[in-house]
Amino acid sequence: MPTIVAKISNFSNSFSGLNGEKPLRVTRSQFLKYAMTSGIQLFGNSKVRPERAITLALYKALGITCSLDFSGPEVRRQSSFKNLDQTEQANLSTWVGMAGAAFLADQILDIPQLFHAGALYKDKKLQMLNSQSRRIADLIGTDRSGRWHVLEAKARQSKPSNKDREKWKEQAQSISRINGSVPVTSSYCFSKIQNSYKIELYDPPAKENEVEFIVQDEISLINTYYRVLLEFIYEFEARTFSVAGISFKLAGFDLENNEFVYVGLHGRVFKALINEKIPSQIKPFEEGDIFVASDGVAIATSKYPNEIEA
Repeated sequence: MPTIVAKISNFSNSFSGLNGEKPLRVTRSQFLKYAMTSGIQLFGNSKVRPERAITLALYKALGITCSLDFSGPEVRRQSSFKNLDQTEQANLSTWVGMAGAAFLADQILDIPQLFHAGALYKDKKLQMLNSQSRRIADLIGTDRSGRWHVLEAKARQSKPSNKDREKWKEQAQSISRINGSVPVTSSYCFSKIQNSYKIELYDPPAKENEVEFIVQDEISLINTYYRVLLEFIYEFEARTFSVAGISFKLAGFDLENNEFVYVGLHGRVFKALINEKIPSQIKPFEEGDIFVASDGVAIATSKYPNEIEA
């Protein structure tokens, strides 16, 4: 299984034990899942049909996994990536940064559901108080202990300047409170898309400002996270099939790897959502064609239609 080296720095107090370099194991299916859920959070507002949100998210996710090579001992940039138009490189880099931040948030900070703050604001599910600027940090989420975290996601092929890093720190520090609570970390997550793909997670000291977020109550926010998947998977149940307690539906086809891509949801998560409860943590696992993450969202790839090996 290939690895991504994560450099964690400047975390303090109860998070100081995270500091250091860590090789994190990851597969293409795992990264595809984090890319998909990142895309769904951005595209899946209440006015967008779930099929369209899934299509757009998969389009971005497949672009990412075609940009990175997962076949060796470490994740590397595909040689063809450098031949792309600069605008397209920048576009894909943005999405690599988002997926990398979601991956690290789950693996390092124990944040299973990560939300795109701008998308919540646009969908009127987040209010900003005392803000003089429309530039806010990219991502917010709570860990398993209910503590808020803020992340700014960045990605580059070249080395960032000190000025760049200072701007990233300012964006990460842009939110002082969420629902009255001070975020326990406000980090920037930088994906270095070079020959070897590496990720940095840096937590600058807290900074006083007046910007406060007011977001939905926890159950409403969780429902927002899963809405697109629930509607997509269960709206036309004749096209849905179950494998190992997970309901799957075909999302698209990956021409690069000649395989079908399915998205799914763990049955335990579905039951909790239907009963308006917070889903319990799912132990991540990867078996056969299937990867299930801690949020209960599953990705499966298969050479055959409607046939997944568990």
